[in-house]
Amino acid sequence: MSISFCSSANGNQISIYIKSLESQLPLKGAVIDLHACNLGKFLSDENGEVQIQSDHVRSCVMYISASGYISLVRNLSISESTSGDKLTFYMQRQDQYKSGRIWSSEDQSPIPNVEVQIREINNNDKYTVFTDKYGQFSMVHSSNKPVQLAFYHPKFQNLEKIIYFREDMSGLGAFFMTPVKVEKDTKEMVPPKLKGYTSKKFTFRKKNLSNNIESVEKTDQYIIVLALLKNLDDLPTRFPGLDLKTKSKGNWTQVYLGPYATEKYALQKLNEVEKKYPTARINNL
Repeated sequence: MSISFCSSANGNQISIYIKSLESQLPLKGAVIDLHACNLGKFLSDENGEVQIQSDHVRSCVMYISASGYISLVRNLSISESTSGDKLTFYMQRQDQYKSGRIWSSEDQSPIPNVEVQIREINNNDKYTVFTDKYGQFSMVHSSNKPVQLAFYHPKFQNLEKIIYFREDMSGLGAFFMTPVKVEKDTKEMVPPKLKGYTSKKFTFRKKNLSNNIESVEKTDQYIIVLALLKNLDDLPTRFPGLDLKTKSKGNWTQVYLGPYATEKYALQKLNEVEKKYPTARINNL
């Protein structure tokens, strides 16, 4: 900031110029607070200039502030002896923290451990941060230059975005990554279809000793299938309070209740379970 003093017929006229330390360019809209001199507040124009006129000799503290810059506090003396003097001050940008969140485009859940590479446009220097368990990350920037963000996660497609900063920008916003679709062994990834209300009868044969005639005894076994899962780590929390059983189905594990001796009793249990687990189905053991 440059301050020059000159005498005028009506008193002492002051011209104040505000400049950026980094770009050496004038700052428009900077606030010069001269309440301590009983002169009020002033805003710099497009040339970073403010003109102030005082009829009296004054000495006070001057406060200078601008959005995105570190505020300055300087002593200001206004008198005839200072007419024509030029003082230069520069305002330094302050680091600005911006946060963003990364979500899955499939189910809108936050994605932790995403690698975020941050690089300023036209600059090869970059640094890396990672998202937390809420999918959130933060970055620091000290200029209004746009930056390129690159997102990497082994289970999601790579994503790149260019961010243009504005003075009224409070955060980076939300980013959505698309899950990677596995093309290989797609047949193994598709769970086997559940059968509807079909049942299988298990037949036990025994010989009648009295007349040596073979008789047949039939017993029906029914189960209620809740899910076909690859991972059983969250099984207790997913189906709390149920007497679960499991059975291997190739690369999948069948989670079920039962068995029940009659189809009628199995249907009664299904009506109870369907209220909380609508995808439950009756199947044979």
